[in-house]
Amino acid sequence: MSEAKPNKRVTLIEKRSDMSDKAFHAHWSGPHAEIARDLPGLVWYIQNHVQSVLWPAGHVPTHLGIAEIAFRDPRDIFDRIDKWERVGELREDEGRFLSTRYGCWTRARGTAVMPAQRRIVVQIGRPDPDRAEAVGHQVAELAARIDTHLPCHVEECIGESPDALTDPPGWFLFVELPVAGDIADQLTADLDQLQGLGVSAVAHLVHAEAKRLPIDLSLTP
Repeated sequence: MSEAKPNKRVTLIEKRSDMSDKAFHAHWSGPHAEIARDLPGLVWYIQNHVQSVLWPAGHVPTHLGIAEIAFRDPRDIFDRIDKWERVGELREDEGRFLSTRYGCWTRARGTAVMPAQRRIVVQIGRPDPDRAEAVGHQVAELAARIDTHLPCHVEECIGESPDALTDPPGWFLFVELPVAGDIADQLTADLDQLQGLGVSAVAHLVHAEAKRLPIDLSLTP
């Protein structure tokens, strides 16, 4: 894996078991965002609301939310939240809609683009260390291939997460989609390439909401 320093945090969110999907999305998008967007120095806060899984077929999503945050000073992703005066309020509200979360430190490869409202977020599992470089090259090649017809970039997970997950991610791949139209024909062949990576992978179709504007694209060069 890369020795580069992370500048974003991507968090996988699992809803409370006693909540409907609709209630989860409504609370995360509304009351929780009103608290979280007030974090000092926050310049990037995207909520990706999972609508379905495109690949593998028939897979039921474990996480209904995928959050992205970044701060004006990238070092703040490690401790800004825990030192915030409203952290108690934030954590209390999390208990109203989520059961577990898994945070990853990431850094983008290539040039960041403005997130589309409709996008695909692919979670790619972390391989054994002796295969990390080879799989990383494959992931980059896949992203470049998709980028020839749809905006796409890769974010590599860096370092160990403080949260526990049986199958931790090694990369996230973000594909920006047009607002409407059938994407199956365009992406079926590309997503089928995930099978050849030899690691776990799940492609989520999401509805993205920018909760802090303007977005600073310079944070992910």
